[in-house]
Amino acid sequence: MKVIMFGTQKGGAAKSSSAVCTACILNALGHKTLFIDGDSQCNGSMLFKAHSVNEGYYNLLDVVYNKRAKRSINFEEIIQHCEGSDVITGDSSIVNSGDAVSATIDMCSEQMKYRIFEDIRNLNQYEYVVIDTAPTKSSLLTALLAITDYIIFPIADAGCIDGAHVVYSIATDVEKHTGKKINVAGFLMTIALPTENNFKDLYDDTVATANLSKFNSHVFDTIIRRRADFKDEIRKNNIPVLTCRESDASKDYYHFTKELLKQIGE
Repeated sequence: MKVIMFGTQKGGAAKSSSAVCTACILNALGHKTLFIDGDSQCNGSMLFKAHSVNEGYYNLLDVVYNKRAKRSINFEEIIQHCEGSDVITGDSSIVNSGDAVSATIDMCSEQMKYRIFEDIRNLNQYEYVVIDTAPTKSSLLTALLAITDYIIFPIADAGCIDGAHVVYSIATDVEKHTGKKINVAGFLMTIALPTENNFKDLYDDTVATANLSKFNSHVFDTIIRRRADFKDEIRKNNIPVLTCRESDASKDYYHFTKELLKQIGE
């Protein structure tokens, strides 16, 4: 199993759509994949049309509750089989201006915080786990990083670089506590539009600003061309690579996923 996280502490980087599309394409390519929604906004869960806790379904919070109580976790009750991928949904509960999952993790011992999700790595039926994350620092992000093998930083503008540094800093701290290596798979550029004649200049400026030597020298060759039809599918809560297959962005995500597999070793 290889666990891939899409992370940045900056909103609007196409993080959720990139994570969802990548999970779907990995499955379409024959790789059994699990999507984990680590964002309390639950955009990924909504795109997969997964059922919510209000409909009687369990979610990521239940994984934390059971682990904290030292009870066995029945993933058959928690994992939903959606079109495109199996899914562990996020939890949208807000507690004291923070997400409920992080609030519950904060009640755990320091040692347990890094082991909350370790049972997910024992789900041997999956080749890949793809994690979406919130653009905020949280205990949930730290706990998910503890099971992550590879981070992908979606870059929509220069501000996303600062967000990548924040996640990288947290990952470095997790490595110190766990002794586990977290690799940076690379930077995924997600801002290209067909009408942007100046995109190459923006791309070059962003990469220069990134100080890639601190992370990893790899920048994916793929650049995600987001068009109106692709965005419209997201507004309808549809997964674009399933419903809008011929859009530029859908084709780009297929190319990116194949490039990713080559990068991390299929």
